Amino acid sequence: MRKLTPISQRLEAKVIKTDDCWLWQGAKNPNGYGQIWDMDAGRLRLVHRVSYEQEHGPVADEACVLHRCDVPACVRPSHLFLGTKKDNTQDMIAKGRSRMGVSLPGESNLAARLNAVQVGEIRTLHSGGLAIRACARRYGVSQRTIQRIVRGTHWQEIR
Repeated sequence: MRKLTPISQRLEAKVIKTDDCWLWQGAKNPNGYGQIWDMDAGRLRLVHRVSYEQEHGPVADEACVLHRCDVPACVRPSHLFLGTKKDNTQDMIAKGRSRMGVSLPGESNLAARLNAVQVGEIRTLHSGGLAIRACARRYGVSQRTIQRIVRGTHWQEIR
């Protein structure tokens, strides 16, 4: 029977240690985070999470291991910290990495269906008496979107 190499040795063998980050050189997921097969768990695991656990001990399944350096391939324990899913989302937004456009206002939001000119027109038309429903129909968006624009909860940067 073949002797299996411990995960700690396999991790160490695929890391390049620079003065700043320790960069994983093995397999990565589509988001750039390192992956390694954990024979004990019988599944792929995120390498930065394994690295954190080697330094600090087990991490609850519901906890997230976040990067201070914001480098997905980094596994340096001093660059990693624990947080919740909410902390992870807030960190992503604060660093401008939101793929869903949560942190991106107006037209820079990839999900935006309106532009700044249209938002200005909507506010002008509504203040002139055009109903929310009519505005929604005219611009092909929901009544809720128009309500949020008119109230100023969406497109706050356009006045």
